[in-house]
Amino acid sequence: MQSETPAAQSSSPADLGTETQVPARHRAIATRAKDALFSQLSNRLMSAMQSDGPAAAIEVCRTEAKQISSSVGEEYCVEIGRTSFKLRSAENEPRDWVRPFVEDRTDTPRFVTLKDGQTGAVFPIRMGVKCLMCHGQDEDIIDEVKPALAKLYPSDRATGFRLDELRGWFWVEVPGTVDQPAVDSVENADDDS
Repeated sequence: MQSETPAAQSSSPADLGTETQVPARHRAIATRAKDALFSQLSNRLMSAMQSDGPAAAIEVCRTEAKQISSSVGEEYCVEIGRTSFKLRSAENEPRDWVRPFVEDRTDTPRFVTLKDGQTGAVFPIRMGVKCLMCHGQDEDIIDEVKPALAKLYPSDRATGFRLDELRGWFWVEVPGTVDQPAVDSVENADDDS
């Protein structure tokens, strides 16, 4: 969702630390940031569809998703993005450290240590019923949405999914030092390491 790239961009798979090296606090921060993003984005999509029809979801994903991601990222003092193996937007191209998880089609949350003590987290996105209105098989995409998709994405590849199929990933980067006040709310997270 954000295109600016911190030092972690140049990480190669060999540079990534293992999940056991990731502090429990960082895992908790990343998970809560992802949950907040998913909740806010889902609520906004539902609101737009209820007030302006299903095609309104396309504009939310095209424009507002980035703003929601930035806002949640600021609140949790992290950077958040999303990627997919069927890209609709070049802005969602995976960062270098995320790429191995995309190539492996990781279907469970994964946490790694990046350069400078940062934590990288990758969370799978699975297709829900409402997602299929824009991302499903041709027969699932509702007629009201098809013209807008065809106009905005004439060579669309981000369709053809089925219910519960892996669609892509949210990724979160947690800084090595997370001393900002907004993050203190997760300080008492369970330590599961």
